[in-house]
Formats: sequence, C-alpha cells, structure tokens
Amino acid sequence: MVKKKKSALPTTGDVAQWLEDKYHLIETFYNIYEDDFGDSILLSYDQAVEDLLLGKPNFSFDAGKMYASALSKMENMFKQSLSQQKFDGLIAGVPTQASLDGVNHRLKIKKGAPRPSFIDTGLYEATFKAWAGTK
Repeated sequence: MVKKKKSALPTTGDVAQWLEDKYHLIETFYNIYEDDFGDSILLSYDQAVEDLLLGKPNFSFDAGKMYASALSKMENMFKQSLSQQKFDGLIAGVPTQASLDGVNHRLKIKKGAPRPSFIDTGLYEATFKAWAGTK
C-alpha cells in the first residue's frame, strides 16, 4: 500500500474550519437566514412530494436531489453575504484587518483596494457547498 504524503499546505477545508472556529461565519449565516432556509426546504419537499404523486420518472428520495433547489439557494445566499459584506459589524473582528488593508493574493503586489472579508483569493467563496444528508 502506498502512503499518501501529507501536504504542508492547508487545504480549503482546513481554512474553512479555522474561519469557522475564529469567526463563526456559518453559524452566524444560519442564524440570520434560518427562517429562509426552512421556507426553501419546505418548498423543495413540497415539490418532491408532488413529483412522487405525479409519478415523475426522475423522482428520488436522495436528500441531495430532493433539496437541490433549496441547497443552491443557500449557497448563493452565503456567497452574496460575503460579497455584500453582511457580516461586517455582526461578528467581532469583521471586517478583518486584511480586508481593510486590501490584502489580495491574486495581485502581483499582494495589496490593493479594501475588499470584502474572506474573499482574498476567492477560493473559500467559490468552493462553498451546502448539502443535505440522511442518517
């Protein structure tokens, strides 16, 4: 068996966990939009039941498929919340000093105009996924 080398660089998942531990972004996001999530999930569920009753051929009890529209909406809401700076002032330390200083690792000089917090390279925002699972 070949052992996989452990990278010295953090993964996107590692960074996401650090951000959650320090800033509680996902927790805050959930608290802000909890009612919207419930409404979206209910609409997705209603559509799934309707598809089942109508005998739609692509119906599935798979949670990821059943709630796809709600999950997509949640993903878009999170990404918009980051870009629209909705966490500024709601979370201690946000806006971050790096965002105020314009730290931007996409630029050659690594510094530019102030930017929204948590959107330095764009990777965190781009890879955010909402999912539903079953026990």
